[in-house]
Formats: sequence, C-alpha cells, structure tokens
Amino acid sequence: MKKFKVTVSREDEYIIEMDETVMNEQWIEDFKKVFYDIDDLQGHAEHIAQFRSRFGVYGTLEM
Repeated sequence: MKKFKVTVSREDEYIIEMDETVMNEQWIEDFKKVFYDIDDLQGHAEHIAQFRSRFGVYGTLEM
C-alpha cells in the first residue's frame, strides 16, 4: 500500500462577540461547573472559533 505525506495549512479569522454584562465572572464559574474549564472570555472565544473552523457555522458534534 502506498503512503502519502500531505501538509494542509489553514488560517481563519473570526469575530466572536460576547456580552460581558451577561457573561461575567459568575457566568464563567457556572459554565466551568457544567461544560469545560475556561479562565476567561478570551479562552471561550478561542474554543468557539476552533469549533467553527472544524464544523462550520451550523456544525454540531452529532452528525
């Protein structure tokens, strides 16, 4: 069987808007209890951007 080494490079840029009057420190603490550990809204925005780049705007984990 023949094998191929392939490199894929990609760069995406997203604007993630969050209302910090709603998504405050208490919101972050409550979120961490249920979902995953984030330190701040920047970390949450990075996670959203990664998800969007992998699965698209309407992507879900259940495909």
